[in-house]
Amino acid sequence: MIKKIKRLIEENRSYHKATLRKLNELEWANVYHDSIRGKKWIENLPLNIGRWAGNYPFFYFLHRILEETQPESILEFGLGESSKMINAYIDNSQSVQEYLVIEHSKDWKNQFLEKNQSNDVFDIKICELEVKKFNTEIYKSYKNLSEVIKDKKFDFYLFDGPLGSKHYSRFDLIMCFNTTIKTDKFIILLDDTHRKGEIETLDVLKSNFDDKNIEYFSRSFSGVKTFTLIVSPDYKYLLSL
Repeated sequence: MIKKIKRLIEENRSYHKATLRKLNELEWANVYHDSIRGKKWIENLPLNIGRWAGNYPFFYFLHRILEETQPESILEFGLGESSKMINAYIDNSQSVQEYLVIEHSKDWKNQFLEKNQSNDVFDIKICELEVKKFNTEIYKSYKNLSEVIKDKKFDFYLFDGPLGSKHYSRFDLIMCFNTTIKTDKFIILLDDTHRKGEIETLDVLKSNFDDKNIEYFSRSFSGVKTFTLIVSPDYKYLLSL
């Protein structure tokens, strides 16, 4: 009887947590739709929000970051719905000079380009996936990534690929920290930080910042899913948008 009661209590807790996440998502959906009123470049954009793509808080912050900071250079891991929004922003703004997307699937790249407009600054590089190891745990990584990115510096980093790993998911972010991130001015968005693998990677990134005495601020935002923003002091205000 006691075991049954304990099980019912746990089921009830899980139900309430799931309900709260869905309510948060609905609230963010309203915030998102209010925020894009009168912005034709977004209002007319056929976005598929949720499921494998980013959720409503993700896309709310994505378009606010683009408009508030007007980045000159953007690096994105994982081609998808967010790429549509960034590409639409580029067509509506003169600020972005370089937009590089790392993707592992040639088929998905071709399908995307068949249905979506491109522009002169939009560049998709195909890097096949390989398995790497950190702290005895394996994770998916983009092959030859360092050769593709080289020593380029970007204003805005969006990590929504590759597909998640059980541990240290999207750990290529750490390679970017070591080679490309401007330590004095940066905006990093890591999606899916409700998952253990992404949380582990986020913890390593923060430890690296701390070890090098690099000042940063971070905050996670949740609906059905969670993402985390990590920014330099100049961009601290983004965490309160």
